[in-house]
Amino acid sequence: VPEADLAVTNTVNNPAPALNTNVVFTVDVTNLGPNTAAGVRLTDLLPAGLTFVSSDAGAAYNPTTGVWTVGAVPSGTTQTIQITATVTDPALLTTTATATSTSLDTNLTNNADDAIVDVPEADLAVTNTVDIPAPALNTDVVFTVQVANNGPLGATGVQVADLLPAGLTFVSSDAGPAYDAVTGVWTIGALANGGTATMQITATVTSPAAITTTATVSSITFDGNAANNSRDATVDVPEA
Repeated sequence: VPEADLAVTNTVNNPAPALNTNVVFTVDVTNLGPNTAAGVRLTDLLPAGLTFVSSDAGAAYNPTTGVWTVGAVPSGTTQTIQITATVTDPALLTTTATATSTSLDTNLTNNADDAIVDVPEADLAVTNTVDIPAPALNTDVVFTVQVANNGPLGATGVQVADLLPAGLTFVSSDAGPAYDAVTGVWTIGALANGGTATMQITATVTSPAAITTTATVSSITFDGNAANNSRDATVDVPEA
């Protein structure tokens, strides 16, 4: 009976991707010999949380069953498939690639290999306060917005949306060009685990109504706790 030894390696180009981005899994099937391996098949079914996009094996790979029909693999050669998938779940996700053959495989210990992706997670918390909650009409108030990263990992692409509503006229901010008064976006960028960023916005109160500003933080990094991502601050001119 012809003998062969199939060895599988399974790697991913980005083991810590952002949520809803694509990753590429590369699976190699190598025949260590001494003879050609016939009827080679590789099973690599993507788990929930990874949505199939494409593979470079065309119709030879069936994303529904996860089976890649390789065929004969001569001794000393390698066959490779690349599978692109979208990460749709922030959980720890593992793909397992397993090779089989109709030839006798003398070493089954190297027939399967795992690849793991894990979306980095942070916990961004925002606070929003005002120095004078009951100001006089046509006077200035100062809003202080702070973002803290409670971890466990650093966050990238951090932004705060804090557009002043009607009744509050923008005067200045200590964030400079990082705060766009037209769009209300404060661009922070990267924020390390345990780090904080603070901005103060000065505005003139031009309406006697109760006026509320809302500061909402977002980032590229997955935030596992959305309950502390948005906070309000309210000013209300006292009536005589």
